Amino acid sequence: MQLLIRGHSITGEQVNCTGEQLARLIAALPPDNNDVIWWAADVDTTTGVPHWYPGGFTYTEIGGTDTLIDVSRSIQQYLSGVFIAVPKKYRHLIPGTEGDTEGAVPFTSEYSIIEVRAFDTTYFLVAVRDLELGKHIQQQFDGEITTSDEQ
Repeated sequence: MQLLIRGHSITGEQVNCTGEQLARLIAALPPDNNDVIWWAADVDTTTGVPHWYPGGFTYTEIGGTDTLIDVSRSIQQYLSGVFIAVPKKYRHLIPGTEGDTEGAVPFTSEYSIIEVRAFDTTYFLVAVRDLELGKHIQQQFDGEITTSDEQ
């Protein structure tokens, strides 16, 4: 399931891929999705490449859900980025793999259960493998989420 998040659906302000908006989106996930490791690829921000990200398309391990929330809050605005949640048991399979914001939809990794892409400061594209999780995200954002076919 793919969901397009735009409009005023995250913070009451226009979605423009701020770090705070990504943090709130991730924080809205149900607690049973906390047993994952988050990875990032193809990250760029309005202030350049973040200190925690070496650059390029190769996935970099960010850490748990709380870590991604914390590092995102230090970002003014994302210009691009692919953020994937991978169950801890598959952690060893991600190093060396790549993600591209403009790449294959919906998933850049066969092991990810959630993928969030920041697109040019205008919207987030969220892909989930679990239909119930997708419905949860839709409910959290008051129907301001549409299918990615409507991009």
